[in-house]
Amino acid sequence: MGNPRLISQKSGQALIGIIRQKKAPLDDTLKELTVHWGPLSKLDDTFPFIHTNYYQKEMGNDLIKEFILIETPVLYENWAQLKKDCGRIETMSSIHNKRSINLDPTLVTPHNVILLSFKNYYHRIPISSSIFAELTLIYKDKEYAELPWTYPDFKTPAYRQILLSTRKKLLTHQ
Repeated sequence: MGNPRLISQKSGQALIGIIRQKKAPLDDTLKELTVHWGPLSKLDDTFPFIHTNYYQKEMGNDLIKEFILIETPVLYENWAQLKKDCGRIETMSSIHNKRSINLDPTLVTPHNVILLSFKNYYHRIPISSSIFAELTLIYKDKEYAELPWTYPDFKTPAYRQILLSTRKKLLTHQ
């Protein structure tokens, strides 16, 4: 696939954070992601989503979070489209105008971790007319350093390990 250093300078390895009820089906979601973004790998770890109650009113209690890896690095210019596709898939899976899943694209680059959002805020940068990028973690001294706005789940050792493994995959991608 070319020089790994050049690939990692133009793209990020994408993880899709999926928040859902355990019983919420993923088959259609994974199929849609595969159609638009290519082969996926489901990571084995599943975490109780306990760091905020933001999604409970819409999605219920006892939520879990897991990550899906998009195998092919995503070029910078396609990041906004990835978030738009995730939003469309969330809408497709809605029941009675309530989401059954939440899809959060997380981009791992050699230097940082970036979350994509439809919501603007003081620490987010617009990358299209309706998509914003949030610098969530920076890679420094062979580990990830948090920022004042880093979400609590991204501060956990388990998430950090997933992100470090994903970074390694990006740097060795061939």
